[in-house]
Amino acid sequence: MGAFSICMKPGERTCMNVVAGRRQNADGGFSIDKFALYYPNNTVCAASWGDNWDLLSGYSFRTSALTGSLNRGGLAAVGEGSILTVDGAAFSAAAYGLIIDATSQYEDCAYMGGDEGETAEARASRIDKMVEATVAAYGGRQDILAPSFDPAEQAHGITVLEAEWNVLRRHCEWAGTIAPPGQPGGHPPDGHPLDEHPVNQAPPDRRLPNIDDRHPPLLELGTFQ
Repeated sequence: MGAFSICMKPGERTCMNVVAGRRQNADGGFSIDKFALYYPNNTVCAASWGDNWDLLSGYSFRTSALTGSLNRGGLAAVGEGSILTVDGAAFSAAAYGLIIDATSQYEDCAYMGGDEGETAEARASRIDKMVEATVAAYGGRQDILAPSFDPAEQAHGITVLEAEWNVLRRHCEWAGTIAPPGQPGGHPPDGHPLDEHPVNQAPPDRRLPNIDDRHPPLLELGTFQ
């Protein structure tokens, strides 16, 4: 696992790509499991968490979740709700606490605002609903959301937005930060393979039932240091 800073102003904020592992895919190549992190204020984060920053609080998605024809302007348009949605669908970034402000737009990412007193489970649920609503609104329009880079996930219509959230969510489930959807919580037993961890029983039904060679997370406590 590796975390790579891609921040324009790393002294003020933190923006990273995290590579959680790679695995061979059905096409004979390799697929990368990754997600993005964004923390808008380093000082606030250090005061809150010291040297070990909460991963779930850093959830974000980048312009790579959008198709190549959409850049920072497209990201802003998603936040403003000015992009046409699938017929009958509606999407409001504010309804889920999704933030695309001038600073995050400059960093090519969107992030979730924090609610005071919000539990990790509530935050994960809010991200679940945001991802589900975004896919419902834009997933059918291939000029808006990018398909997953993994061939098997592409075949199931899974987007980059969903694939990256699934990777981060699975890690947080493994670390015991949150429970798999619809389950009461608790840390899986020591040595429990991630592939056998029952995370695919979910709503939303956007996870592949068997993804080969998933690697157990290396960040043991659900934090970023």
